[in-house]
Amino acid sequence: MSLLQRLLAVPDVINQSPEIRRQGRHLSADMGVVINETMAVFHIVKGYIQAVSPPPLVMPSCDFSIAARAETWQEFWQLGPPPRRHDIMGLLRAGDVTFSGNLQPMMANLFYVKAVLEAPRQLAASS
Repeated sequence: MSLLQRLLAVPDVINQSPEIRRQGRHLSADMGVVINETMAVFHIVKGYIQAVSPPPLVMPSCDFSIAARAETWQEFWQLGPPPRRHDIMGLLRAGDVTFSGNLQPMMANLFYVKAVLEAPRQLAASS
């Protein structure tokens, strides 16, 4: 399963988890996840991922985005990521990921955002 396919399957994991959805119940935003130069946009309403707009997006628009190289996401989405590669904030400190846009909703719902970004690990285990 490619990185993009795993990313597009995230709503199935998140929307079936009442605990994760409860963490994101105050988040309604469009979150972009960028792999290299390719962006997928998650349309989130009160913790429920309504849709993911897959690439190619002609003019992608989102409230905030998280971007990294494909190699970084590959490491991060391993079932047992290497030390310092297991947490999005660790990747930020290492300079391997960038955040952009209005970061207030992301930071206010950080545990939910982390859960969304870590969901592809579960998909790695099942493939």
